[in-house]
Amino acid sequence: MFRSRTTRVLRLGAVTAGVALTIAACGNSSPRTTSSPPGSSRAPSAQTVNIEYYPGSFYTWLVDLASKAGFFARNRIDAHMIPVSAGGPVAFAGLANGSAQLAMGDTSLGGPLMDKGVGLRVVSGASSGGWVLVAPKGEALGGPYPDAVRSLRGKPIGVVSLGSSAYAYARQFVIGAGLPPDSVTYQALGGVPAEFVSAIDSGRVAAAITDPVTAYLLVVLQHNQVIISTGGEAQSSIYGPGLNAAKLLPPSSPLLRLAGYPGGWEFTTASFAAAHPAAVARIRLALEETDVWMHNPANLQTVAADLEDTSNIPAFVTSAHLTDAFLRAILPLIVSWAPVNGIAAFQTFWINQGLLTKALPLNQWYVPGIAQSAGAVVDAVDAAGHSDLGSSA
Repeated sequence: MFRSRTTRVLRLGAVTAGVALTIAACGNSSPRTTSSPPGSSRAPSAQTVNIEYYPGSFYTWLVDLASKAGFFARNRIDAHMIPVSAGGPVAFAGLANGSAQLAMGDTSLGGPLMDKGVGLRVVSGASSGGWVLVAPKGEALGGPYPDAVRSLRGKPIGVVSLGSSAYAYARQFVIGAGLPPDSVTYQALGGVPAEFVSAIDSGRVAAAITDPVTAYLLVVLQHNQVIISTGGEAQSSIYGPGLNAAKLLPPSSPLLRLAGYPGGWEFTTASFAAAHPAAVARIRLALEETDVWMHNPANLQTVAADLEDTSNIPAFVTSAHLTDAFLRAILPLIVSWAPVNGIAAFQTFWINQGLLTKALPLNQWYVPGIAQSAGAVVDAVDAAGHSDLGSSA
């Protein structure tokens, strides 16, 4: 659930929630620009940063809230929020061509570009969500994992796209169940949650590997079946600890070596990090402040209002009056910390998958100073003199 915090709260002013929008809602056609929080003024030395985000996706909640609640502005970051409806590949193209300076992605997106010599650096964590393998409620499974996956032999499993993280994880789930990876078929459903819902509801796929928010809809509200989750303890409050991949996969599974590894990162370009180290430090602090603030239970209603206003609370959640329960389940999956040692295991995983040709040194991945635990995030915020956001008990 929420991390333990004191109830000292940053007073950012009242925010009026807009009408609830669907999870697949598109962003504005023009960039969204942060305004300064009440009672503050932007210093002349504010750094302009183009930040690409995915409208309606929980993966960019961290930057959405940093912008909406004013944390970028108070750290002298003039954040221009640019919606990317097509998802990660387009966002990383923006980093590569210089039209953006910050974008969220996982290493299946950033790694191949870095492997080809594109200079990227990780500034911060973004999410620890992992993937959830869901089957329709009417699918006859042979029992819990691994028997459930064995019963899917010859049937289609939905993934975001062939070659994506979801695809790689799905294949490892099949291998972990003792089957050849191609004993099932893999059907690309795209990055829009509605496609996964449609595929499950219609029986077009016998299972699908989804993000936690889509899984929340499919499982909590529509009572479909979870087979296994890579989110570990972070998702046990939603799906139960008995579905933790770390407890179900065989010891030989490479997924076990990725335990605790973030599902998403905030990337910048190596050139921007080198040219603007002070601005990168302020970006990181803004994200850390957002992390502390949004995990303070005293701020839940303001967080909810901000997320509704940025089209990030799905309509099915608000219409069912489950906003608080939804946020208490999903917010723990949004983090600004990132364990540095996890990148080595993940590079090995992707090399074995054929996505990377070589491992890159850690100093070619990270901008130094990333917090590596939730406690380290709190310490960083307190050290900056901003303990009014809440701190560890």
